[in-house]
Amino acid sequence: MKQIFVVVIALISFSSCSKEKKPENPKESNLIAYFKLDGNTFDHSKTKAHGVTDQQFVSDRIGNLNSSLKFSNGYFRSGIIPLNLRGQYTFSMWMKINAWDDGNALMELTENKQCNLNPQIWQNGGVMYLTTSSNSNNRIRIPQISNCNGWTHVLYTVNETITNLYINGVLTETKSMEWPNTQNVDLTLGNAGNQCFVSPGVQNPYKQPSRVTIDEVKIYNIILPNSEILKISGCGNQISPIKKI
Repeated sequence: MKQIFVVVIALISFSSCSKEKKPENPKESNLIAYFKLDGNTFDHSKTKAHGVTDQQFVSDRIGNLNSSLKFSNGYFRSGIIPLNLRGQYTFSMWMKINAWDDGNALMELTENKQCNLNPQIWQNGGVMYLTTSSNSNNRIRIPQISNCNGWTHVLYTVNETITNLYINGVLTETKSMEWPNTQNVDLTLGNAGNQCFVSPGVQNPYKQPSRVTIDEVKIYNIILPNSEILKISGCGNQISPIKKI
């Protein structure tokens, strides 16, 4: 009887230790920005870089009401995100172009509200580009391949200079690009809403109104594996690494 009791205690102790040593989900721990845009501008990652917007929420790619953000002449801006643009990271979002506007920005990662000198996705000549600066050589063409009711999933990974672009989960280009030496950024969507300094002490709004609808913006401080890239680029309901609140 005594031997049975000892065995039971040992099993309970082993079970308890096993639970305590359960590894943390690496994708959850490495998610440093997650804007679901499902009726609010909350950041559902550990960073809590909640955003602000003056645009309206509309249905997303699978018909959920008030679950994406539609831009016409406005902006979304997040709080500060701890992102090393010369490190290793993944940027992911769903987007739907409603009209083309040459020279206008869809997304920017800015430092101190810089104006037109920062990484961005922008439109020019009926084409979208991912660019790291105002240098036109540092850019990748983003093909428009809709696979979900007119929506396209755009994802890119950065490993210091090596940049991989994925469209709807498929690798379309790899290029060496020089990224800015930036440690903290704010994410802007739509027309960016940045401020250009035209003279000392004077600010004018930098208007770049892109007519686009955006959803499910995620930034990880790791390079996601291909299996995870395929998962989050699927047309249907996504399995989020963060429990829905």
